[in-house]
Amino acid sequence: MKISAPAKINWAIDILGKREDGYHFVDMIMQQVELYDYITVVENTENEEIKITCNNPKVPIDSSNLCYKAASLYLTIAGIKTGVLINIEKNIPIEAGLAGGSSDGAAVLKALNKIYKALNEEKLLELGAKMGADVPFCINGGSARATNIGEMLKTINVDTVYHLILIKPNFGVSTKKVYNEYDLISKKENSRNSQNVEIMIEKGNANNLASKIGNALEPVTFSLLPELKDIKESVLESGALNAIMSGSGPTIIGLFEDENSAAKAQDILKKRYPDYFIFKTKTIV
Repeated sequence: MKISAPAKINWAIDILGKREDGYHFVDMIMQQVELYDYITVVENTENEEIKITCNNPKVPIDSSNLCYKAASLYLTIAGIKTGVLINIEKNIPIEAGLAGGSSDGAAVLKALNKIYKALNEEKLLELGAKMGADVPFCINGGSARATNIGEMLKTINVDTVYHLILIKPNFGVSTKKVYNEYDLISKKENSRNSQNVEIMIEKGNANNLASKIGNALEPVTFSLLPELKDIKESVLESGALNAIMSGSGPTIIGLFEDENSAAKAQDILKKRYPDYFIFKTKTIV
């Protein structure tokens, strides 16, 4: 069975505090976009091993891969004694803040449940939460407000397509380092870079959304990687209504009024950043 695994971006991120277990309380608006990995899952008829193949050599194919963890968890909970063969066609850049790994793991859970039909939707979401905070959203898809550590979801109904440019530099950023630095700054200054996440994606045009997007982690990641601020400014100069960093970075997203303006910006930005991943896409509604 072959299933698509869409990338995820954030329209808004606010950090509300830190739990004793190290996770952070967050308030976010998350959105899937039309940039896909493709996951193929078939039963291993030779033995009970879980085997992974991938077209990207930088992706681990051992038990550290979320696809492996998803298959192992599902088969154990469902009481199914079989192995599976998983192929990952990787198109979403890694270490990008686009939830590629989480989306791949979610796709494995969904594929296995279509094959074996052993779990209900609630149980599938529970398994996803055990794998990572983004996985339940990747199971549900679409648009949602995420709270607690990101696993408590409230679906947002969107009937407007937004046109985007994603720019992923050829370097990554440590999510743990970004959050640690955020904590240090917040404690030192006795304040936090608050974002108003009381936003909903409204009916209408991109201008309605552009004025509302914001990411509380941006100043921290930009201080660690100043080049990202330059990229954001370049995106704005290319004609974007607004721009935002996705997750803890390093991907920068430009929001455009229509497909033509996004295409023109893509041409400009590809010349400026020829070695970076630059992709024109749109939201999934």
